[in-house]
Amino acid sequence: MLFLLAGIAFRPAEAAPWPYFALLLLACAAAGLRSSRPALALGMGLPAAAAAMIGGPNLVLITLGMDLVYSAILYGGARLRLVTLILSGAGALGSGVLVLLLTRDPLGAGQTLLQVGALLLLPLSWGWMMHTRDLRIIAEREHGREALRLAELERAAREAEHRAETARDLHDLVANQVAIITLHSEAAALRLAAGHPVSERTLSEISTAGTLALGRLGEMIALLGEATPAAPGVEWIDDPRLAVPAPVRAAWEALLGQLSPDQRTQAGRLLGEATANALRHGHSPRVSIHGATVRLENRIPDSNTISGDGRGLKNMRERAARLGGELSVGPGTTDGTWLCALTLPRRREG
Repeated sequence: MLFLLAGIAFRPAEAAPWPYFALLLLACAAAGLRSSRPALALGMGLPAAAAAMIGGPNLVLITLGMDLVYSAILYGGARLRLVTLILSGAGALGSGVLVLLLTRDPLGAGQTLLQVGALLLLPLSWGWMMHTRDLRIIAEREHGREALRLAELERAAREAEHRAETARDLHDLVANQVAIITLHSEAAALRLAAGHPVSERTLSEISTAGTLALGRLGEMIALLGEATPAAPGVEWIDDPRLAVPAPVRAAWEALLGQLSPDQRTQAGRLLGEATANALRHGHSPRVSIHGATVRLENRIPDSNTISGDGRGLKNMRERAARLGGELSVGPGTTDGTWLCALTLPRRREG
């Protein structure tokens, strides 16, 4: 509409009114299609604008023609852009040849060629710049989507790996508790077969181990069901068989404050497994904390033996290393004792 009103207002005096208005209306109608149908708009509007300027040059029609060329480059496909470039070059060359044939003036023909070429080069270059910018924006958007998709896949893989590792850890803990139940049950059966009563301590050990095993199974079910287990990293210290004194509990809570949530969970499970191992092979261990090292030391009965560095201890050392700490297991400070020491990282890790 703006082109139409401006074209009517600035009609060349030499142009015949009705043909000029008809061509102007056709060119303006084509301009309305420049974004949705750029090929049709260029093919219909550019000849109409050129024909309307036979009666004299018109800035409105020149601007309209440049806008159609710009739109063909920006909104058109690869073929239309190529055709527009060819037609623009042919149009500039043709205008110079036409002036030369009509005037026999090479200088004037050259000036016309340069002027028309400059008028066409401006929308061509600007349209090409905008088209290149749009392609870059689309490429960056696709790259961003791909990066988000890859990040989501990596996050899902890490989560699956973490859940599988946690499930293995919980499996080891449950296996330890079940082993304790089995050992005490067999001992109780042997005592009953010999006609001796079963001690209350033995029954308590079986009950406590069963309760802890059920708790670990609950954690595993919650983990596999994508629920959140409660209070990770503190259950081991609440085992009634440990009788941990208040200062040691306070020191453990201070250590927890220096760990990330995942580190707290892993440290608690490692110490829970170490506690289960100690209870399986001997009496209740003595818990102490020196700096960042948690020590569990217990006396091993003469009739009991330790089976060396098996797969379970190797697994625990690897998990401690991934945690950022170190696990050591071996003879204690006095004869007949066994020591498990877990050194934790002192500072929070991202």
